Amino acid sequence: MSPGSRKRPPPLRLLFLLGLLVLAAGVIWKWPAVRQLGTLWLQSAHLPAEQDPDLAAVVKTLSPTQLAGINALRARSAALLRANLWPREDFIPATEEFRLYKKCLSCLNAPTSRYLEKTASLVEFHQLLRARGIRLILMPVPAAYAIHPDRVPGLDETGPRPQPGDASLQLRAFGEALRAAGIEFVDLSRPLGQAATEGTLCYFHGDSHWTPLGAEVGAATVASLLAPKAGSFTPADKAFIREWMPPSRHAITPPPLLQISVLSQNPVEARNPSTLLCDSNGIDEFDAIEAPSSKARVHGGFPSQVARAVGHRVDVITISGGGPAACRREFIRRCQMLPGYGASRQTVLMVFAERCLLLPLEAWPPLHLDRLTFAGEPGSPAPPHPQSGPSSNRRFKILQTSRASAPHETPYPAVLRSFVVELAPAPGLPAQKALLYSDHLRDRKPAAPDGLEPGTRWEATLLDWDAACTLNPGLAQIQRLDDVGDLELPTYYAVRGSLRRAP
Repeated sequence: MSPGSRKRPPPLRLLFLLGLLVLAAGVIWKWPAVRQLGTLWLQSAHLPAEQDPDLAAVVKTLSPTQLAGINALRARSAALLRANLWPREDFIPATEEFRLYKKCLSCLNAPTSRYLEKTASLVEFHQLLRARGIRLILMPVPAAYAIHPDRVPGLDETGPRPQPGDASLQLRAFGEALRAAGIEFVDLSRPLGQAATEGTLCYFHGDSHWTPLGAEVGAATVASLLAPKAGSFTPADKAFIREWMPPSRHAITPPPLLQISVLSQNPVEARNPSTLLCDSNGIDEFDAIEAPSSKARVHGGFPSQVARAVGHRVDVITISGGGPAACRREFIRRCQMLPGYGASRQTVLMVFAERCLLLPLEAWPPLHLDRLTFAGEPGSPAPPHPQSGPSSNRRFKILQTSRASAPHETPYPAVLRSFVVELAPAPGLPAQKALLYSDHLRDRKPAAPDGLEPGTRWEATLLDWDAACTLNPGLAQIQRLDDVGDLELPTYYAVRGSLRRAP
């Protein structure tokens, strides 16, 4: 039989084989790691600055040498990311001293459109505050490798190299868009870049957070815009701190000691005129190094630097990873629930890492408020009575658990776990699905019984979340975002020590 006379496969068989291929591809794509690899591949593409249409105005202000250096850094960062795509690895081996943090490195090539799409929720927040006479100031913390480009290995020693601070082009365009909308924007690229040029270690080794020295530059840059109020500032005792230990554990070799004078203590001051809304760049406490086994904690982060610069303590809401949304929600909750809190505000300063602008748009949700109400005004929730929570011994069944969430340097020294639960009916209380927080660890010791798994039944003394926050303000700084995502559910807190198996 000649080749031309061979029978072709029936059309139904071809369709069946095509369907199997599509099904197999769909199953593979549903594997989270594979899907993440595809996403990371797209996000790690090299985008020369002149090819980003949203950077046209910024590129015109650059010299040919500056543009060449920035593009060389962009190309090298993209190559490093594509060579290290595995999604479960957050760090890339770089030099003998430190590793590169992928999320921070990815900022260098990110399209500016991903930044600009976040302006709508910020403009909404600005308008809510302005209607109540409150200023909003935005101060993103630039990506570490835009300030310390020398940490990115592989750049040609003889070719063009960017100067510290030059590579934050997207932030410049983002700032111009916000200024056009009437929002005050502080661009830290140049002051931090100047400090780095002079030898200041602005960012930790192997991490994306700024050091107390970098935070000092940020505080000095913004201090003149904050409301002055003398008389309430008290400096802390002198001590010395070194590089914050959690980030430095990512270093390949131990970093050299970084000794910095402690500047101030900064407890929450609800009636002072300025509020700082911070992500983890607002962490204020560090480990002392007077002795290797010392457990002393000293203050030297951004809130203390601001307090020193303006001459008074400031109100602080610091939620790790919650700079875009959780801090704004918590500020609004305090305005609505705490008498006098909103009326005393003059300025709100938002500080968040530049990499937060690369999060999906869903991470920057609108607030959907017609107006910002203060405690006691029509439309504001009634402040809960400390004992107004549900009755004791409320029984519930655990439906779903989340990982533990730790408050970062808040007055609440515990780690919480969140659960979606089904509350059993009680006298005067219906059965309902709810989100429940419970102490998991306190001072690194177990504070809740084992066996908190889906399907198990428990009972505990429960408090409404706002009532619990009234009793312990540190709880209010817990990030109310978790793996479960059921933020629309009524939220309760299990009183520590009351949790026990239901009979």
